[in-house]
Amino acid sequence: KGLSPSITSLELNANKIVSIKNNTVSELKNLKELYMDQNCYYSNPCGKTFEKEDEAFVALTNLTVLSLSYNNLTREPLNLPSSLRELYLGFNKITRISQGDFNELVNLHLLDLSRNCPRCCNAPFPCEPCIINSSIQIHQFAFQNLKKLKILVLTSTSLTSVPAIWLQNMTQLKALHLAFNYLQNEIASGEFLRELTSLEELDLSFSFEEEVYLSYLNLSQHFSSLVSLKRLHLKGYIFQDLCEKHLQPLIALKKQNILDLGIHFIKQIDLAVFQDFSNLTEIYLTDCQPSPSVMQKYKKIDHFLYYIIGPQCSSDGKALDMSSNSLIFINPNQFKSFKDIACLNLSSNGISQAFNGTEFNLTKLKYLDSSNNKLDFAYGFAFNEMKLLKVLDLTHNKHYFRLAGVTLRLAFIEKLPQLKVLNLSWNVISTLTDRQLSSKSPEELIFFFKNLGSLTYIDISHNRPLKIPARVFLSLPPNLTQLFLSNNRLQVLIFANLSRLKYLKLLDLSQNNFRTVHISFKQSLLLRCNRISEIAVDFSNTNGSLLFLDSSHNKLKYMNQSTLVHIQKCKIFKVKGQLCNLHTCTLEEVAATLFYVSFFAVIMLIALRFHLEENGDKHILLCLEERDWEPGKAVIDNLAQSIHHSRKTIFVLTERYVKNGIFKTAFYIALQRLMDENTDVIVFILLEPVLQHSQYLRLRRRICKSSVLDWAKNPHAEGLFWQRLKSAVLTDNSM
Repeated sequence: KGLSPSITSLELNANKIVSIKNNTVSELKNLKELYMDQNCYYSNPCGKTFEKEDEAFVALTNLTVLSLSYNNLTREPLNLPSSLRELYLGFNKITRISQGDFNELVNLHLLDLSRNCPRCCNAPFPCEPCIINSSIQIHQFAFQNLKKLKILVLTSTSLTSVPAIWLQNMTQLKALHLAFNYLQNEIASGEFLRELTSLEELDLSFSFEEEVYLSYLNLSQHFSSLVSLKRLHLKGYIFQDLCEKHLQPLIALKKQNILDLGIHFIKQIDLAVFQDFSNLTEIYLTDCQPSPSVMQKYKKIDHFLYYIIGPQCSSDGKALDMSSNSLIFINPNQFKSFKDIACLNLSSNGISQAFNGTEFNLTKLKYLDSSNNKLDFAYGFAFNEMKLLKVLDLTHNKHYFRLAGVTLRLAFIEKLPQLKVLNLSWNVISTLTDRQLSSKSPEELIFFFKNLGSLTYIDISHNRPLKIPARVFLSLPPNLTQLFLSNNRLQVLIFANLSRLKYLKLLDLSQNNFRTVHISFKQSLLLRCNRISEIAVDFSNTNGSLLFLDSSHNKLKYMNQSTLVHIQKCKIFKVKGQLCNLHTCTLEEVAATLFYVSFFAVIMLIALRFHLEENGDKHILLCLEERDWEPGKAVIDNLAQSIHHSRKTIFVLTERYVKNGIFKTAFYIALQRLMDENTDVIVFILLEPVLQHSQYLRLRRRICKSSVLDWAKNPHAEGLFWQRLKSAVLTDNSM
C-alpha cells in the first residue's frame, strides 16, 4: 500500500513475505517486473507455506517478469497474466504441474522450475527431496500452449524421463536445462531429442545413477537430430572409456562449438576422437582423474577446459585445458590430434619432468600455462619447439628451486623469439645455473633480467631472497620503469645500485624486513609493511622528484632533519596508514575511494593502480582500505572519511560483494552525499552480471550511463575501458 501506481519494477526480495492477497499489488497497473525471491527458504526460514490468492496478479496486465523463487511455494500460482514473458519458480516445493497451469501464458519465453523435487545426492545446499525421491509430476500436456518458449529450466527436479510430448509445440526452444536429474537411460534412448530442431544449448550434466560407474558414454542416435545445437553439456555422466564410436551421434552437428565432458573419472581416452569435430572450439574434459597405470602408458589426456581460460589465452585461437588432473608426464603423442591449438593449460597437475624441447609438437602454440606443477628446469632448450610462443606461465613450480645443488636453467627463453610475457613468480628462486639471460622479445618478464632490451617491468615478488647482490642490479635492463620486490625477506638495499636506472618510476619494497633505509630515489617508492624505525631521504640526488612515498605500517620513530626539511617536495607522503597531501594534510587530493571484493584484490588492484595512479598524463590517486585506512579507527569512521574526502567512490561489484555489509554501508554513505551536496559521486564497475533486476541500476544506466562500467573482458577493449573510467572519476556530476 502507498506505492506509486506509475512503478514499473518492484523488488521485494529477502523479506518475510509469506502471502499475497488479491489487493496487494492490484493497484500497480503499470508494473512490468515483480521480484519476490528469497522470502522463505533455508537461509531465510519462515516456517510457513507461501500463499497466493487466486486473483492476486490478474490486474497486472503489463507484467512481463515474475520471479517467485526461494519462497516455499507448494503449487504453481494460478491466473497469471498472459503478458508474462519470464516466470521463475525455482527452489520451491512444487510437486505437481497440472494440464492447465500454463495455458494462458502464450507469450512466455522463459520458464524456470528448477530445484522443485530436487536431486539431493551431493547437493551443495540444504536439500529436501520429494517423497521417496520422486520427481516433479508434470502433466503430459502442461506445456502445450508454450509455443513461444525459448528457455526451459528443469534442473534438479529428479526427472527419470523426458516425454517427447512435452516439447512438441516448442518449436522456438533455444535452451533446455536438464542437469542434476536421473537421465542416463533417457540420454541413451533420446526420443525427446527429435522435437528439438531449433535447440542451441542442451545441459544434461550430472545425470548419473548413484553408485553406478558405466563402462562408456552411451549417446542416443537421436542426438544427430539437434541440427541447430551449439553447446552440449554432459558433465558428471561418470564413465570409464571414451572412443570414437561413443561420440558418433555428435559428428553431424556442424554448428556445435562447445562440448563439455568434464568430471567423469575417465580411465582411457583417445583424443583422436575429436579430430572429426572441426567446428569445436571448446572441449571440456576437466577433473577426469586418470588412473596412474593408464598414465604410464601415455594413453590418456585428461582434460579440455575452457571456462577458466582467460581472453589472453583464447583470443589467439583454439584452446586446450588439461588443468587439475593427475598428469605426471607429457608425451608428444598426446598432442598429435591437436596440432592447431594456440593455447594449452597444464596447470595444477603433478608434472615433474624436465622438458627438453621434444614434448610439444604444437607449432602454433602461443600461450602455455604450466603453473602449479613440479617442473625440472634442467635443460636450456626446454619449450624450444614452440617458436610462436608469446606467453609462458611457470609460476608455483618451486619444488626444484628449493633443492640444493640442482641444475636450474632459464636459457630457453633465448630460443623463443616471439615470447612477450614470462611469469616465474612464487618459485622461491635463490640461485640459477645460468648467470645471464639474453632475449630481445620479452616485454613483460615477471622475474628475470639481463640483455632483455625491451623490458620495462620486472616483478620479483614472493620469492623470499634475503638479499640481492649489487651485480644483479647492474644486470637490470636500462629502460626499466617499474621494479617490484615486495613480499620477500630483504633487509638491506643500497639505493646507489639503482642509479643507472634513469627511467625507473616505481620501486615497491613492501612487506620485507627493512629496519632502516637511506633513500635516494625518484618518483614513487613503496616501503609499507616493513620494520622500519628510522628513515632518511637524500633529496640531493632526486631533484625534488619523489612524488609518492609510502612508509605506512612500520615502526617509524625517527626521521632526520634533512628529511623533514625536504619532505615538502614530495607530493604524497603516507605514514601510519593515513594518506595525506603534505601541504593541507587532508584527503582532498584523493580522486576516488575504491571498494571491492577481497578475493579479487590482487588482480584488480594491480590493474587499477597501474592505469589510474601510475599510467597516463593524469594520475588519479586512490584511497584503498588495506593501504590508506587508519589502523585502530572504527570501520564506519574510515568509510565516512574516505568517501567524504574523495571526488568519487568506485564500487567493483560481484554477486558476492553486493551482499556484503561494507558495500551496503558505503553505498548509503555515498548516496547521502548526493542528497546533501547535490553531487553524484558513485561509479560502478560490474565485474560480473549483478543486480540485473535492480531498478536503481537501470535508472542509473539511463540517466548517468558513464557511471556504470562493465569490466573489460575483451583485451582489445581495455584501452577504452580505462579511458572511460578515468573520465567518470574526473568528471563532476552536479545535480
